Amino acid sequence: MRIALLTAGSRGDVQPLVALGRALARAGHGFTLVAPRGFAPLAREHGVPFHGAGPEDWPTPDDVAERVRRGEFGDAANLRGWPLLRFAYDLFARNMTRFTADALAACEGADAVGSASLTAFAGHSIAEKLGVPYFHAVPQPAMATRELPSPIFPPGPSWVPGYNRLTYWATERVVWRLNRESAASLRRDALGLAPYDGWVFDRVRREAPPVLTGVSPSIVPRPRDWAPNYHMTGYWFLDAPDGWSPPPTLAEFLASGPPPVCVGFGSMPSADPAADLRSIVAALERAGHRGIVLSGWAGLDAHARDLPATVLALDAAPHAWLFPRAAAVVHHGGAGTTAAAFRAGVPQVVVPVTADQPFWADRVRRLGAGPAGIPRKRLTAERLAAAIDRAVEDATRERARELGARVRAEDGGARAVEILERALSGRAKGAPVAGHALPFRSSGT
Repeated sequence: MRIALLTAGSRGDVQPLVALGRALARAGHGFTLVAPRGFAPLAREHGVPFHGAGPEDWPTPDDVAERVRRGEFGDAANLRGWPLLRFAYDLFARNMTRFTADALAACEGADAVGSASLTAFAGHSIAEKLGVPYFHAVPQPAMATRELPSPIFPPGPSWVPGYNRLTYWATERVVWRLNRESAASLRRDALGLAPYDGWVFDRVRREAPPVLTGVSPSIVPRPRDWAPNYHMTGYWFLDAPDGWSPPPTLAEFLASGPPPVCVGFGSMPSADPAADLRSIVAALERAGHRGIVLSGWAGLDAHARDLPATVLALDAAPHAWLFPRAAAVVHHGGAGTTAAAFRAGVPQVVVPVTADQPFWADRVRRLGAGPAGIPRKRLTAERLAAAIDRAVEDATRERARELGARVRAEDGGARAVEILERALSGRAKGAPVAGHALPFRSSGT
């Protein structure tokens, strides 16, 4: 098979598709990763065929982070919850028509088009234009079920009868409101297609494309009421690039004492990175742990002067390499970071901000792999220190180790490829994909 994989957003949105593409390549299939041009270095690091799409000046994730910190996007650094999600979608939607036009060229000749959440309308429309099957690939359980709420809604009221199903009804309307204008534009201006006729999610349900959920069933069991074409494959992990080795400062720090607590908030911006770093350092001192602080979009390492010898600030390091060497991981609850911590078998403290992050914080707590999450707006040195203390208790560490062993025994990429081979084998262009299916949605980073 020849597959085009479309994705965009932060690294957390792109990296799982790189891993899925590598699994396709290992099985002898051809693929091209289609993503904004700023991800070319990531693709090159992992030897992935890459096609850049979108405007030349479409900022890379790091560019966005720096511009947020400089105040070029107004009060974005202070946004939380739904306003932050809306800001991210608005920023993204401005470039989707050009992204779609560029992606079309990369998809010509493909046997199928796959898409992550943020590029779902583009991928689905390109597949329609070319008359090839479409499939959806997501890093969280995003399809309707009575057993779980939609990941972008609060998990707390899940026990209320009807709540879970209602959250998926509401998710469809939120996603369409955020994407309606860009979906119409990309179909009209980039592809020459008519607007979606009727409720787009009903159309997708009728078409029933394969939906691959890159989550371990040991972490989220497959809901019993999912349709047959919804698949919980296991995680799609991307290890450190071949030949990668830690910088000397990191290797020396790890060798100089007990395992540290790793702290980083990924693609979540910060209104006051210096204050955040002071709180992190104070929490580590209170809890009696060494620490490694990963900068992320908050730019924490820019304020790392005069750190104590027990704390090291880094721009970044591969989670697959670093997390197994940690005593615990403090993070924002992005799907990829949570997955990496589960795989490493280390306790987690989740500090959620928006989108699916509260869902993953709740999952960590329910599974006993860490304490209850601390919403970012309530984060203090005292609360973080107490959470770290609970995370490193013997029972929590043992539970995290058990879950890590289960996750490492799975091969989600291989499982996803097997599913695609069965679904797409021998399918002529334009032929529908059989099954019974459901909607796509936005993902947190």
